[in-house]
Amino acid sequence: MKKLLLISILFFTACFEESLESKCKKNDNEACFQQYKNYYYNKQYDKAMQMLEIACNNNHLKSCHNIGVYAYNDNVYPRDFLRAIKHFQKSCDLGDVNDCKFIAKLHYDFIKLNKNNFNIALKYSIKLCDLNEYEYCLMAAKLNYSTNKDKANIYAQKACDAKLQEACKMLETIK
Repeated sequence: MKKLLLISILFFTACFEESLESKCKKNDNEACFQQYKNYYYNKQYDKAMQMLEIACNNNHLKSCHNIGVYAYNDNVYPRDFLRAIKHFQKSCDLGDVNDCKFIAKLHYDFIKLNKNNFNIALKYSIKLCDLNEYEYCLMAAKLNYSTNKDKANIYAQKACDAKLQEACKMLETIK
């Protein structure tokens, strides 16, 4: 009797997983995400990543974020910083403010290595400033300081109005 019950449960689980995967292939992002979890917890990592990729390609924020996390710092998947950045940028563009912060800070920290980092840091700091993340208004002010004092002034003023003292001090040097 126990064996019959166990076989029934395994059969039901297999059908359920197959159903999720087939829904995923029909662009059901939540089914993809659920199936990713099933595969991941059963240590079927390649299949788990396939489910995330399908959902991310269909603009599923959590899937894009998770791919970024795994590519950036995980013991299961190989590190791939370019892939991580690509997926963090996509999840940011889909509305994940924390991934926008991560991208802005990452590029801000590496400006000396590559001028493109400056442009990306500026883009995301402005985006975050527009979302009233005031520390990023200060970052945008700093990034604009040497090239465009008018824009630096605008961003520093917004950060100063939010009581960021460093931005208020910066305003004194801009004028």
